[in-house]
Amino acid sequence: MLVLLASSVAPRAQETIALDTITVGGQRPVSTPVGLDAYRTPGDAPGGLTRAVTSGGILGSKRVVDTPFSVTGFTDKLIRDQQAQVATDILRNDASVTVQNTLGSFADQLYIRGFEVALTDRLYDGAQVGYLNKFALEGIQRIEVLKGSSAVLFGVSTSQGIGGIINFVPKRALPFDYTSVTASYVAPGYVGTNVDVSRRGGERDEFGLRFNGAFNDGTLYSGTSLRHELAQINLDYAPSDRVRLYADFVYAANFNDRDQLPFTLLPGVPVPRAIRADRNYAQRWNYTDNPGSLGYVRAEVDLSDAWTLSAHYRHSFFGNNYFAVIPTIGDATGHYSLFPFRINSHIEGDGGQLNLRGRFDTGFLRHEASVGVDVENDRIFTSTPAFGEPLASSLFNPVYYPRPDLQTGSARLSNDTLVRTGYATDLITLPGGAVQILGGVRYVDILSANVDTALGTSTARTSQDRAVPLAALLLHPTPDTLLYASYAQGFQRGSIAPANAVNANAALPPIPSEQVEAGAKAEFAGLIATVAAFRIERSLEYVDAATQRFVQSGLQVHSGLEASLAGEVSPGVRLLASVMALDPVAQRTGDPLTDGRVPIGVPRFQSSLYGEVDLPFERGLTLTGGLYYVGSQYVDLLNTQRIPAWARVDLGLRYRRQLDPTTLATLRLGVENAADHRYYASAASGLGLGAPRTFKVALQVEW
Repeated sequence: MLVLLASSVAPRAQETIALDTITVGGQRPVSTPVGLDAYRTPGDAPGGLTRAVTSGGILGSKRVVDTPFSVTGFTDKLIRDQQAQVATDILRNDASVTVQNTLGSFADQLYIRGFEVALTDRLYDGAQVGYLNKFALEGIQRIEVLKGSSAVLFGVSTSQGIGGIINFVPKRALPFDYTSVTASYVAPGYVGTNVDVSRRGGERDEFGLRFNGAFNDGTLYSGTSLRHELAQINLDYAPSDRVRLYADFVYAANFNDRDQLPFTLLPGVPVPRAIRADRNYAQRWNYTDNPGSLGYVRAEVDLSDAWTLSAHYRHSFFGNNYFAVIPTIGDATGHYSLFPFRINSHIEGDGGQLNLRGRFDTGFLRHEASVGVDVENDRIFTSTPAFGEPLASSLFNPVYYPRPDLQTGSARLSNDTLVRTGYATDLITLPGGAVQILGGVRYVDILSANVDTALGTSTARTSQDRAVPLAALLLHPTPDTLLYASYAQGFQRGSIAPANAVNANAALPPIPSEQVEAGAKAEFAGLIATVAAFRIERSLEYVDAATQRFVQSGLQVHSGLEASLAGEVSPGVRLLASVMALDPVAQRTGDPLTDGRVPIGVPRFQSSLYGEVDLPFERGLTLTGGLYYVGSQYVDLLNTQRIPAWARVDLGLRYRRQLDPTTLATLRLGVENAADHRYYASAASGLGLGAPRTFKVALQVEW
């Protein structure tokens, strides 16, 4: 059971007010610190913004300074204090992550080290959960970013996982009763509420329940109407000290009206200046409906003090039904063609894992070993798309048309992908503990079939298998420092062709990847510092300008350097900073015009800085601020079209006040893009506009 403790840092630095613990029958506290910030979740780093302990996949939980790869964990405290509505709101705090979409977008489009983080590269509690377009953050305890190839440690996703993966760790029952109600507002008219309840029961508190419910509805800055719904139940049961059972049930849905899809450019057309994102160029009949659900069960059994057997199973469903337009800019004045289309689709997924992890000695060597198997099956169902006649409009003077009469049938199976893997890893510690060697291998078998939705017959089948290795050397000059070098391979299914390609929705063949990384980490004086140099290679995928076909041709090579610093600089001052410098290049494309060019949508430099200062003249009052910079990006592989670099400033104020001995209220005020800068957030999947100046307010009451 988790240990309840107050932070050892001065109360003003942590902004906490603690009550005396009352114990009944030697079990659990029935009176708790006021508010979750007074409860130091085991594994949180000083300051509470990031994690000092994160998931190592099949290696189990590890300290950040004990892992031979780059990893960052963002806490529930940061999610709440930044008023994050979607994952992109939090992940921009890591400079290695590029964000394209904003709150009103139908999907969170993310890129780590310049490579796309596809929907299947977003894990739930370390397990692949198929396609969930947007994880609802109300039920998430922390978000972990693992950078680089993750095939051996986290399994081979049915998608990419080359630049890295995102792991969403759900909230679980606390060791005390807890209730929270939050009301939120995002200008100009998006209102929401969230209820978070934690309870424990049984003679030994062996039963745990955590419930999160949310409902948000209203109009965003762009004129987009968004309704967000969440109901999430997380159950746990420990019938004995050696057995732990978990069951999670999630329903999450987003319904968007007039959401703006990123627009594309015809070859040779100059990039028009960015318009205000609150000028909606989408048609009034645009809509995107994304209902989703997840069922997840997990069991852990300690066979002995040294060995643990675990298994999990998940079933997921994600619907993606939309009536939209793809704007294509035809000249520098912003005139564009609209191509209306309507499609209904959904993805069903099942997966499971069986894992045995333990410790043993051979002579003077200590081993931490893990063996197991994974099976993942995702099935994509798509209706036959319906396309309307092209329409003409302009970014700067949009023309709105009546809704075209487009009819599409029911969704039918269009792709079926099965991934079967078996793996083994061993972390060997030499005498003295200062030197460790990590080795691992995963055998991967990927079977994928494209199906003609009209005829129900297979149009293309691929079946490939490969063994992907992992090796790392870890040197610990002290227990709180690490020097490491690692090598990893990946093997993932090829991407699905985008809607603007002539082979839209077709799955490309599986592709290998390769990564080399070396770095250093240190934990000192309340801070965690990391630096890493890396090189990643994978097949280049893009829409060929001549044929408009989505193809694999050549290599995409990213070499880079990243660094981060997070923690409590001094009592009452907290910092979260990171930078990434990248040298991306396309090689062996077969075309001298594209060889040596920078891949589409990959910035050469990014930085992120977030800080908090507790103001000395009023207890519980905190000033917050963020500065985010993203370098310029090319729109085409010929590097003739480019969007400019951009920077954004966010400001915030937080005030906590104890209402009575067991109740705490927190008011959070924030403004994003305070300077109201107009910019393109990214060019990776079309040109996506960045959010304008946006005001946020939230009031939370905890008891």
